[in-house]
Amino acid sequence: MGGAHRVARYRSQVIAMAIVGTALLAGGCLGASSAIACGNEAFRTGASARLPDCRAFEKVTPADKGAGEDILGSAIPAEDGGALALSTIPRFGPQPQRAGSVLVFRPTPTGWQAISVAPPGLGDGNVSPKLLFDPNLSSVMFGVLSQGVKGYESSAEPFLTGPVGGPYQLATEIPIENGSEQEFEKSAFLDLGGSADLGTVVIPSTDHDLLGTTTGTVPGAYDLYEYSGGPLRQVNVTSAGSTLGSCGAVLGYGTDPSHRALHHAVSADGSKIFFTAPDPRPLLPFEPGCEEPSRLFMRVNQSETVEVSAPEPGVTPPSQSPAFFAGASADGRYVLFTTQMALTQDAEGFTDNELYLYDTQARQLTRVSHGETGTAAGDVGLEEFNQLMGREYGTAISDDGSTIYFLGRGQLTADAPADFGLKLYRYDVASDRTTYIATVTPNSGGRVQLFPTTDGQFLDFVVNSVEGPSLVSVTGRNQVYRYSVAGNQVLCASCPDSASSEGASQPTIEAASGSVLALSSITPMPQVISNDGRFVFFNSRDHLSPEDGSKLNPVGPESPIGETYEWVSAGTEGCTDPGGCRRLLSSGTESSLGSPFVGASADGSNAFFLTHARLVASDTDERNDIYDAHVEGGFAEPTQAAPCSGEACQGQPSPARQFREPGSSGFAGSGNLRPAARCGVLARRARRLAHRARRAKSVKLARRARVLKKRAHRCMRNNRRTSR
Repeated sequence: MGGAHRVARYRSQVIAMAIVGTALLAGGCLGASSAIACGNEAFRTGASARLPDCRAFEKVTPADKGAGEDILGSAIPAEDGGALALSTIPRFGPQPQRAGSVLVFRPTPTGWQAISVAPPGLGDGNVSPKLLFDPNLSSVMFGVLSQGVKGYESSAEPFLTGPVGGPYQLATEIPIENGSEQEFEKSAFLDLGGSADLGTVVIPSTDHDLLGTTTGTVPGAYDLYEYSGGPLRQVNVTSAGSTLGSCGAVLGYGTDPSHRALHHAVSADGSKIFFTAPDPRPLLPFEPGCEEPSRLFMRVNQSETVEVSAPEPGVTPPSQSPAFFAGASADGRYVLFTTQMALTQDAEGFTDNELYLYDTQARQLTRVSHGETGTAAGDVGLEEFNQLMGREYGTAISDDGSTIYFLGRGQLTADAPADFGLKLYRYDVASDRTTYIATVTPNSGGRVQLFPTTDGQFLDFVVNSVEGPSLVSVTGRNQVYRYSVAGNQVLCASCPDSASSEGASQPTIEAASGSVLALSSITPMPQVISNDGRFVFFNSRDHLSPEDGSKLNPVGPESPIGETYEWVSAGTEGCTDPGGCRRLLSSGTESSLGSPFVGASADGSNAFFLTHARLVASDTDERNDIYDAHVEGGFAEPTQAAPCSGEACQGQPSPARQFREPGSSGFAGSGNLRPAARCGVLARRARRLAHRARRAKSVKLARRARVLKKRAHRCMRNNRRTSR
């Protein structure tokens, strides 16, 4: 092996200043062949040589992945791009038949290396899918499966927390009663939430005796518990400390993993926790008194509970309707929600969904969807998903709390159409001003995901069509758009120059099945637009670049996703086109589904994607890998030794083999650990596939879901038998 080192990352602003040539490709875009002084030129060889922005390919996943199947699981890039978490099936290494691994990859001077989340002696397959990382993937909280001597029987699921790789400390243990399939299914819906540093974590549980005395909550409903390094504290309580009703609560809002909103349900500093009570899940057994509509509450500093969705003084709603948490600012000052109840005087008489903003500092409620007249009806939300809110469903608040984007059918400004079309609006919190952006058609899944930048100055969204003051775009396919507050301008980032298009996409919260890597339902949304709005990342089935020679084909029920592209704004990295420039980041040689984009760093300098292409010399296997197209990145590739002859080929005699102490000796638990996570993986895949089958009304998918469910049940039965 030759020596290797890694060059330091430079900010793209510096790179842009280093342009010394004017060689332009079509569309005013500076290509890889242009004369840019890249500090990593030594690493921009092979496939990396054509990359824009002084990027170079870095292979994140290891060369030795065992003899198993392709990577299938969930990936979370770190906010700063300096790490990537991967929960993968099958397990990397010599035993691919076991349950998968949960790993965090970090760059070193010679390449990316993995750290197992599991502590020594625990085993990769015993890390629960209930994982919560901090934004830069340095700390984690997770559950442990199969900790007891007899597997699930009368066992508990410990929750560990600490720096990735350990040492960990025990936060709590959640009992799993008798290992029943019912208890296993209920535990799979658990959502963790935490502060930015995981100093405060909220753990939902159906065990109502965790604090030593019963909470009085009905069986099957969740209680919420706060862990801040000491004893657990119950969250869903009144200011006096008594349980808030007997029907449970959920963090943020959610009925199941594919229908929930958690964005900043715990503030960055952990001082505020937003929760919904009663527990709104349809799985909750019927109990007298639990039919009342859910309301939104805030727990402050472990001492005070405030009803956020209460009407302002002097207003009495004529009827009761549930409140739906839609997100909060990072500091917890502003919380967004919807309801059909008239909570303010300017909403009296309205019966459709309205959008409200609660200022937790001023303790003041404002109806956001009042329009420029102050008296308009917003009719907010996506009709297909009833009143569900959040970034998945067309409602988003920027992390700094300055800007709100939302969809509504009401005419809220004079320049908005008066028809029943679905309109995208921007609301400025400081000025109380509403701006009409465009009328849109939801994507093929019926959703409109909104990705605002941290300061709200830019918005990324995927829809089927856009008709507005600054752009009319009707391709008949899903496309990726970028909105800029400056000039109130919408640009299509993914639209091809030709009239026909196969469409584009971006990763979603809801996980996909098959061989496509997607984010798990318990992870945050991926970064698809840089915080300065200059980079937008997406997958396209169109050949938007001359280097794109992919031949995409469906694989079973999975439709092609396409290659990974970036769009850069005019003035960025040599782009002179007023509409921005589209550049290929992945190989352009895929022959099946494509190269799914995983996510990016906040500044856009890291762009992660999954591919079968061998983009660096050290990639020698047939399995897929995750790559990082990294600005000013890259590693020196291994050099081949000169050919040997005669006795020189025999090398030095091998030393006597040394054997380490078994890894299990370092784990202070009882009994042997079993790979029960495999059963959990099968159960989760069955649920996701069944959900997709219902949405697509597909008999074929439903049949596959039933087969997977039977395998999961059989797996759990076998675990119980072998543990006796």
